[in-house]
Amino acid sequence: MQRPLVIVSPPIPVAGVVAQRVARRGAVEVVDLMRRGGSRPGAEGPGAIRERFLCELRGEGRVILAPTLVLRRRETRLAALDRGVVVALDFPVASLATLETRGSEAELEDARAAESLVYEEAHACLDAERLDEDALTAAVVETWGRDGVAVAAGGRSYVVEVGTGLLEPRIPEVVGRAPVVCVVTDSTVEGLHGHRVLGPIGALGRPAATYVMEPGERSKTLDSVVGVWGRAAEAGLDRGSVVLGFGGGVVTDTAGFAAATWMRGVRWVALPTTLLAMVDASVGGKTGVDLREAKNAVGAFWQPSAVVCDMDTLRTEPARGFSSALAEVIKTALIGDPDLLDLVEGSVGRIACREPEVLAEIVHRSVRVKARIVGLDEREGGLRAVLNLGHTIGHALETLGQYEALTHGEAVSLGLVAALRIGESRGATSSDLSARVIALLGRVGLPTDLSRWDLEAAARLVGHDKKRAGDRIRFVLARAPGEVGVEEIPLAELQGFVGRLG
Repeated sequence: MQRPLVIVSPPIPVAGVVAQRVARRGAVEVVDLMRRGGSRPGAEGPGAIRERFLCELRGEGRVILAPTLVLRRRETRLAALDRGVVVALDFPVASLATLETRGSEAELEDARAAESLVYEEAHACLDAERLDEDALTAAVVETWGRDGVAVAAGGRSYVVEVGTGLLEPRIPEVVGRAPVVCVVTDSTVEGLHGHRVLGPIGALGRPAATYVMEPGERSKTLDSVVGVWGRAAEAGLDRGSVVLGFGGGVVTDTAGFAAATWMRGVRWVALPTTLLAMVDASVGGKTGVDLREAKNAVGAFWQPSAVVCDMDTLRTEPARGFSSALAEVIKTALIGDPDLLDLVEGSVGRIACREPEVLAEIVHRSVRVKARIVGLDEREGGLRAVLNLGHTIGHALETLGQYEALTHGEAVSLGLVAALRIGESRGATSSDLSARVIALLGRVGLPTDLSRWDLEAAARLVGHDKKRAGDRIRFVLARAPGEVGVEEIPLAELQGFVGRLG
C-alpha cells in the first residue's frame, strides 16, 4: 500500500503546479485543500480544514496539497508523518504572510514556533524560493518513492529509510559536507560488509577513521567509547564531522554515545545491520553503554541525523540473533499494529527464508510504531513506557544469565509470556490472545517455557527495575493486538506471581 503524499506549503502558485505534476507521474488524484479554503483562512476555519485533511489521510495513493496551518497542531502533524510522506515547500516571505497578525505577541510567537516545526519535522523540506518547478518535482517524487519513516523530534528530527541496496548510494548523502568521517563497526560486519561503506567514503576523498569493536555485548563498555574518542582525536574529528555506527545494536548504541560526548556532541548516522537494531535501536535516540553493575547504565539521548536500514545486510546475520529480534517485532505489533501481528503469523516461512520484501515491510511497520510513540514522548515522560512490554521480567532473566545464557530477544520472548500470563491473572489479557502470541513466539523459534528458569531469583531482580516507584512498579499489560495499558502493581504482589509462573 502506497502511503499518501502530503505537500504542505504557504499559498504559493508553485505548490499547486508541483502537486499536479507529481500526481500525473503517479497516475493518482490531487486533493487540494488550498483551493477548498486552506489558502484563505477566513474562508474555512482551520478546524474544518484539519478534519478534512485527516479524512483524506485515510486513503492511499493520492497527493494532498495542504496549507501549513493544518499541521501546526502536533497531533495532526504526527498523524500525517505516520500515515503519509510529508514534504514541506519553504518560501519564507509567503510563510510569514500567513501567520496571524492579531492576538498577543506571545500568541504570534507560538504560531511562529509551530510553523517552524512543520518544516523541521517533515520527511523533506525543500527551498521553493531557490529551486525551479522541475527540481522541486523531482525532489518530491524522490522523497515519496523512498517512503521513509519520519521521527519527529523538532530540530533533531530525522528519517529512517528501509529497503534493499541502500548503503552504497546513501553514503555520500549521509556524509554530506563532513570533512572527516569516523566509522564505528565490529570485526564481523567489517569483514562481511565493510567495503559497502568504506568504498563510497573513499570515493568521496574524505579522511576516514575506523574503530573496530569485538562483536557482542561485552564490548558495549566505556573502554570502547574511549577507543572511539582516541580514533576521533587522531583523525582530527571536529564539530562538523560525522560518526557512522555500522553494525548491530551494540555498535550503534556505542557509536551514538561516543558522538554525543565527543566535543559535546557531533552528528552521527545509524547504519544498523541486524534485525534487532533495525526494529528497536534505530529509533528513539537512546545511546549508551553498560557498566558491570547494570545494562545501559551510562548514556544520553542523542538523535541520529539519519538511519539507513538495508535488508541486504540481514542475509548474513546469524540465525539466533535474527530469530531473537522477532520477539521485539511481535512486541511492537501488540503495542501498536494488529496488521503487523497478522503479517508475521502469515509469513513465518518467508521470514525464515529472509525474503527482502517481507522483511522490509516488517521493519517499516515496526519503525513506524516506535516513531509514533517516540514522537509523542521523546524522553520517556510516560507514554514511551509501553515499549517496555515484556521487558520487566525479560531484563531480569537476561541479567540472571549474565547476558550470555539468553539473547535480548530470547529474554523478551520469555518476558512476553510472563506479561501475558500476569495480564490474564489481572483480567487485562484474554486467554485467546495469550495462546495466540505464545504459539507465534514458538513458531518463529523463540523460547516460551518459563519453568526452565530460576523465577524466584528473577522476581528478586525485578525489585531493581528502573520502572519501580517505591513499593510499586509500572507494568505493561497487553489488552488486545495494538492495545496495551500500564498498571501500577505492588512490587511484592508482582514478585510473588513471578515466582509462581513456572
